[in-house]
Amino acid sequence: MLVRLLLVPVLLALSAFASDDWDKVKNLPGGSDLKIYERGSVQPKLAKYADLTESSLIIVVKNSQVAIAKGSIERIEARPPAKKGGKKVVSDTHFDDPAKPSTDAGPHGPTAGPQSAPGTPSYSSSTSISSGDDREFTTVYRRASGSPAQTMPAKPEPR
Repeated sequence: MLVRLLLVPVLLALSAFASDDWDKVKNLPGGSDLKIYERGSVQPKLAKYADLTESSLIIVVKNSQVAIAKGSIERIEARPPAKKGGKKVVSDTHFDDPAKPSTDAGPHGPTAGPQSAPGTPSYSSSTSISSGDDREFTTVYRRASGSPAQTMPAKPEPR
């Protein structure tokens, strides 16, 4: 009797943990980028998140909605949708003081760098552009190893 009293809460807790991963998928923002790893497939399916039901994931692939059964999904990785205006331009300009001696030392002593008239400041400038897409995929759902996979019913044996 005592074993049953202890076993029931443990089993309930395990089933709650299994549903938490599916709830994580449900809480994704619409349009999130997804990588869906299906059973028996070598490459993940790349798609956008649309909706979720208890039994399937609804995604957008090439402007059409597709439903994938929960039982056929091994793992889902997601990243949030890209923000608009994600490109970032960084510009840096550096002026050298002509009164300061050069600190560049070559094999034959200090070097003057680019040729410029004595007493005039020299400068360097650099510009970089980044796409701002440093978002990484994170795993939001993994089918529990003990959960039953959706299988085809066995064919009856001929008589």
